[in-house]
Amino acid sequence: MKKGYLNSLHQMGICLFYQSKINEVSDLINEGLEASAEDKNFYIERSYFYKLSGILDYLRENDREALSNFNIALAGIEKKSDFTNASLIYFLKGKILLRNHNENEGINYLEKVDSIFLGRNFAHPSVREAFELLIIHYKDKNDNKKELYYTKQLLRFDRMMHNDFKYLSGKIIKEYDTNDLLTSKKRLESSAFYGYIVAGISFGALLLISVRYFKVKKRVKKYQIAGDQTLGEENHKDTVSTKLSKLPENLTNEILEKLKIMEQNKFYLEKGLTQNELAKRLKTNTAYLSAVINEYKGTNYNTYLNNLRIEYVKEMLRTNAQWRKYSVDTIADECGFANRPKFSKFFIELTALTPSEFIQKINDETGDP
Repeated sequence: MKKGYLNSLHQMGICLFYQSKINEVSDLINEGLEASAEDKNFYIERSYFYKLSGILDYLRENDREALSNFNIALAGIEKKSDFTNASLIYFLKGKILLRNHNENEGINYLEKVDSIFLGRNFAHPSVREAFELLIIHYKDKNDNKKELYYTKQLLRFDRMMHNDFKYLSGKIIKEYDTNDLLTSKKRLESSAFYGYIVAGISFGALLLISVRYFKVKKRVKKYQIAGDQTLGEENHKDTVSTKLSKLPENLTNEILEKLKIMEQNKFYLEKGLTQNELAKRLKTNTAYLSAVINEYKGTNYNTYLNNLRIEYVKEMLRTNAQWRKYSVDTIADECGFANRPKFSKFFIELTALTPSEFIQKINDETGDP
């Protein structure tokens, strides 16, 4: 019965948002968080109140709080495989990052919306704007291929909305109407066709030049002295090694700045975030990312990630009495650890206390029961 009660509160919150009753939503969120706080069995339900809280902060332009609440919400929503609400959160996170001039990250989250749409053939009606923003972005970048792709995706999205949500199709705000989208699609397809022709001609010319160059090259010396060749290979290896061991300063600073922004947005709360995935988000590769983390963070990627998680938990336990009522399993979930044993092991290594002992110590200091 309590699950039904919590789900009813969540749905009521959605209704209140549509009625612009913001203050009432805030009170309802607090009620939901308090009612679901003491039992790990309601971890998933609590995630949806964090989602509502994130939407509330988004509307009030409290961007840091919104991102933090969305990250916490995603842990439970993704665990439940609720791709509909996950796509809504990705969309809102993308808009927040874009309005804070974090273009790469913002576009990355909007593209996640498309990934869900592509894989599930379903999307939340509110995320339509994600496709419009992607079209505008790639149009500004003169990337006709991706502009065409997202134009087709938006047309497909509109067809689905018309079939599945006929009562909504006339109410959704559209930056582009269907006729405009079809016109853009034809323009981009035509541009791509002529691009293929030009590319074919260019390839033919390049092939002729290559054949001519090969014939001339055959008349030159066929090989060098073996010792000179070996020396050349060793010099090449030394050059590659030097380049890998010392990254350009501007590249290092760029990665460090992006990591700083990611830390502020608490990216480390995402469960299962691999170094390869983080490197893609930062628009770099794992070798560069690993080198920067090892040199400037003084540890490897996994330890760096877990250090951030433990520091986040310690801060939440010190400043939020509600967190001190959570079970250790719930705390481990909230901060992105795969399971309780891994969380407890790392927590003890960094604090010399078990999570329960740490909580008891804070309660003794604050006088909480």
